[in-house]
Amino acid sequence: MRQALWLCRGVLLLGFILAFVSIAQAQDTASLRGTITDQSGGVIVGAKVKLTNTQTNISRTTTSSNDGGYLFTLVPVGTYALTVTHADFQTSIEANIKLELNQNGRLDVSMKLGSSSTTLEVTAVVAQVDTASAVLGKVEDERAIRDLPLLDRDTLQLGLLQAGVFAPDPDDTSGNPF
Repeated sequence: MRQALWLCRGVLLLGFILAFVSIAQAQDTASLRGTITDQSGGVIVGAKVKLTNTQTNISRTTTSSNDGGYLFTLVPVGTYALTVTHADFQTSIEANIKLELNQNGRLDVSMKLGSSSTTLEVTAVVAQVDTASAVLGKVEDERAIRDLPLLDRDTLQLGLLQAGVFAPDPDDTSGNPF
């Protein structure tokens, strides 16, 4: 009986550890979506879309759907290049795509007619306005943190820079800084 109790506790502990690890992994990712179109604005179905991390050279591929859309989820934060290929269109490469923590990036690609051996390279800027989810968030870079006048160097004050965050009432005794 005692061994069964210890086995039950061990399985329960293992379950908590696995749940914690999966939550921790999910917190350092982003997503990227967009639509592949031709010059006239018509969607391109079946385009091969390849997302490559420029620092690790690890890539993922997908194909544009019936509405010309593509989606990459659970993408580790970093700098990426997006390569789009389709027969009868020039290969399009969008470079320097920066994906930050919990960002739902959107990058639409317009392809030009031509030989698939011709490559068009563009430096991309992912839209900073998130139209895909209701998540609010912002990544402060190291320089902003260093240059901001923080009282007693309390980094929790950086939370007040985020949209929708405000300081508690003076009568609030919960200890919550936001």
